[in-house]
Amino acid sequence: MRWSEVRAYLGGADAHDPLVSPVLSDMSGFPPVLLLSGTRDAVLSATTNFHRALRRAGASAPTWWCSTRCRTHAWYALHLQETAEALGVMADFSPANWPPPLPDDRCRAEEQTVDKTPPSVMRPIAEPQVIEGAYSEDQHRRMLDVVRNNGPFKLILAQHFNSAEELIATVSGGLPEGVEPTLDMFLSPVFRGYFSDFGVCLYPESQDCFLNARFIELARNYWNADYAEPESMLFNLQGPCSGGGAPHVDATCFRGITSENAPIWLMNTMSKSGLFKRWQAKKAQVIAWYYQGNIGGGFTYWRAA
Repeated sequence: MRWSEVRAYLGGADAHDPLVSPVLSDMSGFPPVLLLSGTRDAVLSATTNFHRALRRAGASAPTWWCSTRCRTHAWYALHLQETAEALGVMADFSPANWPPPLPDDRCRAEEQTVDKTPPSVMRPIAEPQVIEGAYSEDQHRRMLDVVRNNGPFKLILAQHFNSAEELIATVSGGLPEGVEPTLDMFLSPVFRGYFSDFGVCLYPESQDCFLNARFIELARNYWNADYAEPESMLFNLQGPCSGGGAPHVDATCFRGITSENAPIWLMNTMSKSGLFKRWQAKKAQVIAWYYQGNIGGGFTYWRAA
């Protein structure tokens, strides 16, 4: 790590303050901790120091090392043998170190605070706002030029899902018992491309459409937030089909877990469960719908009850 980065992290604080460097804090009573690192990892020394501090405090701190240059990114490097081994180590470690069950009285108290709504039910947060003239005619023309000049584009299913089970995990409802799902059961002619992704505009001619001050302000006001930043701008090409698919959550992500390091089905399952609301990012979407036909072509979105 560069010294300039260290100074930026400290922000004038004392580097020996336990609130800044937890490894210097009192770790007595610390729960069991599993540490994973690579033998050529940039933070190998920091992992070793943390392990030593835990051991000095009497905490259980098993370690697992693999001969790699970087950490074991078990979230998304699923094709690596080291990742499979790391996941196995974590799977063995977790159940053996879970805390004991809560007493009955505490269980009853916590049950009273749990949201009883089934995870498969999608509930609106706020009523949509209708925006007139989302894009100018010039912006519309430039966006269509990007679409026309940069195809072909892959099906949404091909971009995000490897199995029917992954797809089902992202939508509401379920299948009747005994039905064996396959991806062709959900196949629809919807193709997807991106004007921008991960905050980066991919085509200069659409940059003003992505970095849209009006949309950013609307997103801030929607959540009554001080800050907002554009994340991605995509387009779907919808071919003729009988329906628009099951209700689902779009573009969900969490602190430390985004589409850069985790699959869509995992994040949507986390969102549906309702167990990770505290860490879920607040997001807003601007949706524009264009259709030149005379039959069908409607766009249905939910409204607050």
